[in-house]
Amino acid sequence: MPRMPIPLEGEPTQEELNRFWSKVDIGDQYQCWPWTAADGGNGYAKFRWRKKLHQAHRVAWYFHYGVNPPDETLDHTCDYGLCVNPNHLVPMSHGGNTSKGQANRFRTHCVQGHELTESNTYTHQHNRTRMCVTCDEIRKSQKTDRRKDTIDTCKRGHDTSFPEARNKQGHCKECIKLRNAERRDYKRQWKQEKKKKQ
Repeated sequence: MPRMPIPLEGEPTQEELNRFWSKVDIGDQYQCWPWTAADGGNGYAKFRWRKKLHQAHRVAWYFHYGVNPPDETLDHTCDYGLCVNPNHLVPMSHGGNTSKGQANRFRTHCVQGHELTESNTYTHQHNRTRMCVTCDEIRKSQKTDRRKDTIDTCKRGHDTSFPEARNKQGHCKECIKLRNAERRDYKRQWKQEKKKKQ
């Protein structure tokens, strides 16, 4: 018997709605809306609301429809656990969801139409489902492009508006240099302290 999810209670404030939806890359109603904040480590997004940790897709359902999702499993029709698009969520029994997961092994194409060949799939490390490599690369590149386009300075205030200021992952090169220097200094101090103790 699956563990019952924590029920959501009360009317969300505008601030709470803004905080939630700011962590979502909202596209049109047919696209996946990926969760851009940290996930729960099991392939599904988590969101803390009123001192309780909830699955983000269940919160999206609650915020969108104004009612708690049924006690049944909320199934992702897109098979992407980090998607919180309410149009991609369907109530389903636990047994039905498990059967669907079993059927996923025999699909030939993903929901975006990419062929699920051996070279174009990988197994998700937490929920053990087959994932499309092409879809994953598209999502990652969109996330990196969005980060590069919208942010002109890094957290430490360095100018990152020009392409040479960031590495392939979109991280600030100046910050990387500073972090590496800090690590070298720390190692040097640690070695000196170790010598003193000997």
